[in-house]
Amino acid sequence: MPTDELLRTIAEHQHGLVRRDQARSIGLSVGQIHRLPSRGWDQANAQTLRLRGAPRTREQLALAEVWQHAEHAGLARQSAAWLWGLPGFELEPFHVLRRRNSTGRGGDRRHESRLVLDRHIVVHRGVPVTTPSRTIFDLAGCCHPRRVERALDSMWAAGLLGAHDLGTIVDELARRGRRGSTLMRELASDRGVDFRPVESGLERRFVEILEAGQAEPFDRQVELGDDNGPIGRVDFLDRPRSLVVEIDSLRFHSSPSDRGQDARRDARLQAAGFAVLRIEEPELDDAVRVLARVEAVRAQQDHRAEAG
Repeated sequence: MPTDELLRTIAEHQHGLVRRDQARSIGLSVGQIHRLPSRGWDQANAQTLRLRGAPRTREQLALAEVWQHAEHAGLARQSAAWLWGLPGFELEPFHVLRRRNSTGRGGDRRHESRLVLDRHIVVHRGVPVTTPSRTIFDLAGCCHPRRVERALDSMWAAGLLGAHDLGTIVDELARRGRRGSTLMRELASDRGVDFRPVESGLERRFVEILEAGQAEPFDRQVELGDDNGPIGRVDFLDRPRSLVVEIDSLRFHSSPSDRGQDARRDARLQAAGFAVLRIEEPELDDAVRVLARVEAVRAQQDHRAEAG
């Protein structure tokens, strides 16, 4: 295959980019590489050439940024969180992690560590990036703990990491004096193999209301059933009181068919001995009212248990 065609083939699998060392590896001389701009290529940065006409995407920008830092580098921190699809994070300014003493130019925000193992960098959406667990650990050293916890639970809910990944990264990185170590140990200790994260922003808001009001926590995302088989997964369960709380979004619980389905499920739960409290999305704006409703139903369940 002619070198021009091979170079374009490589670029097609790299967001329209090639590194200069890749061009040399397929036989192009320094002089030929220098003349590439006259043959349909632009210089993205000192290390990277862009195929003219290739779509300009954010992944392309990210890949070019990573390549100018070092060969073994990856998007990190907030930039990595964006690439993994976490809400509330942005790609830029770029954060890149590389091994300490690596050669390469700097970019927006370069972070160096002596402990960047090969397995801490993977390719996602065509861009080298820290693994989900390494991303969370690095965020723990620079972001508010509540934000880190939300990011961790979002990754857990998306199936990007689990208890084993969390335990492994803590064992590898958590050290006295290393930023984020204490928080990561706490988060890992709270999340075992049976942990179920909050699965929506509305559910998280309900948890925050309970925490702010110092109310007893609920079990989350629990499968329930009756003598006829499974009923389904409920959002929150107070096991001692047989109390189910469901958080109803306007998007999925406002149509007549949705409400009919909810009513049928509630009837089965009640027949199985559970009290059901439904909290609609707009109610979450009034934390005092939500807490009052929860505590009122809990009191009713306590009274019934005593009377029975």
